[in-house]
Formats: sequence, C-alpha cells, structure tokens
Amino acid sequence: MKNKHFFIIGGGDLQADLVLSAKKDFITHVFDYNESCSCKNLADYFHPISIADKEKILQLAIKFNIAGIATAATELGNLTACYIGEKLNLGTNSYECAKNTTDKSLMKKVFEKTISITLNILYLKMKKI
Repeated sequence: MKNKHFFIIGGGDLQADLVLSAKKDFITHVFDYNESCSCKNLADYFHPISIADKEKILQLAIKFNIAGIATAATELGNLTACYIGEKLNLGTNSYECAKNTTDKSLMKKVFEKTISITLNILYLKMKKI
C-alpha cells in the first residue's frame, strides 16, 4: 500500500508522465492554479494553488511529510521544487542553483566567475610547462 506523499509542481501536459510515474509508488499531489489543467484527474490529490506560492506549498509539504517533490519542463516550478526540497532536505538541487539557472543575469555571473577561475588555472598550468 502506498503511504508516502509526492508533490508534483505544475499540472500541464508536460507533467503528465511525471505524475503517472510517481503514482506507481506514491500518493501524488499536483499543484496548479488552473483548475482545468490536464493532470488534475491523474493525481490522487489536486491543489488549486499557484506554483509560485512556495510558502503555501511548503506548509502542505510539512503537513503531508512528503517523500519527494519534482517538476518537469517549467522553470518557475523548478524554483518552487528546489526551494521546498532544500528546506526539507529532500535531495533536490539547491534553491540557489535553481535561481542561477532561471535568472539569466545570475547565470552569466556564475559563468563569468567559473570561466575566470578556469582560465587562471589553465594559465598557471601552461606557465609551468
């Protein structure tokens, strides 16, 4: 008998496979502000809550003592999933990682820092040769 809860952030067509896969082993919950979303009837529970409402979803995650959280094909959903996953130690990417991959100005700063460090290391290695 399934007794662990799994949250899916977003209820559109692109989340359908995720819902069906999670449903094999978990009690599934779908979150989407659109009450006519395609995954509403696929999940065990549907919550008409915006996927941007991280705090409201977090409170429900605590209430249901979720085993996992995920999304598919949505950057906003990834922010929420990683925020909650980090707060509850669920093994998701960090919230900072999600922000860096969603906000292109932050992503550029990460690239600039990483590339600068990498180039400096390469320069030092080449200098030794």
